[in-house]
Amino acid sequence: MGGSDENGTKKCSEMYERPDFYKFLVLAEKLQKYTERATRDDKEDDEGVKMLWKRLATLPWDIVVHVVRFMKRPTLSPWESIPDMTTCRSGACAATLDGKVIVMGGRDDHAGILSSCEMYAPFQKQWFAIPDMTTKRSGACAATLNGKVIVMGGRDDRGGILSSCEEYDTAQKLWFAIPNMTTKRVGACAVTLNGKVIVMGGRGYHGGYVSSCEEYDPVQEQWFAIPDMTTKRAGACAATLDGKVIVMGGMTEGPSSSSCEVYDPVQRQWFAIPNMTSERVGACSAMLDGKVIVMGGTTHGGCDGGCLSSCEVYGPVQKV
Repeated sequence: MGGSDENGTKKCSEMYERPDFYKFLVLAEKLQKYTERATRDDKEDDEGVKMLWKRLATLPWDIVVHVVRFMKRPTLSPWESIPDMTTCRSGACAATLDGKVIVMGGRDDHAGILSSCEMYAPFQKQWFAIPDMTTKRSGACAATLNGKVIVMGGRDDRGGILSSCEEYDTAQKLWFAIPNMTTKRVGACAVTLNGKVIVMGGRGYHGGYVSSCEEYDPVQEQWFAIPDMTTKRAGACAATLDGKVIVMGGMTEGPSSSSCEVYDPVQRQWFAIPNMTSERVGACSAMLDGKVIVMGGTTHGGCDGGCLSSCEVYGPVQKV
């Protein structure tokens, strides 16, 4: 069997290098479209199918076999639309809990600050309203902890920056206030690590950038300061990797930043790590296959030409 697989791989590799293979790609794509449309009894499309089959007949037989295999594959997009939220929102925060997505606060299309929240149930493909937060918030950060969603800081409807926090209990369907952070923050980032929530950076009381960080201990129901980041930043993104916290990009006291740093909770210390390839403010991040993926953002804190679609991945370097 091993020899057969090797021969098959070799033949396949040789086929991709042949000039006529690219004719197959073009013809197969057209044939797929014509065939799908011809099912509606369109005579013109039916003639198009016949014409393409004649052209395919001029190609070597092994190429035609690949055409047939290509046609059997479903033409699916990796993106799929899901139902709209019940409310337009920007500057909202979100968290996943029990296989559902919960979106909280933000600004509506009239720039009003929201306290409303909603939950998306993927099995039902539907958004459901859940109880409002006790405070209107935009630019807050969120994390899940012990089966609850915690929302922290943000800006209220009077323009004030908040230190207040609240948690949503899905069993009771109620929001409860939890102790305030030690620092007022908007545009901070947050992660959950080792049974605690860690909040980093943001803009403070007077709108200045902060480097301070703190962690919430649900057992003691108290916030504790942890060492400051090496850089003051807001609008950064964060993730956990190998038991450490990584903070990336954001707006600093100077220009927008590509700098990154990692917090080691054992050593209780921040360390610089290599910069991203792009400066990013307001990017988002996620974990995949043991690596951190950073996506989008802006180059200077606004969308007047500086919005990014680029993405990059950070992970441990494999030693050879």
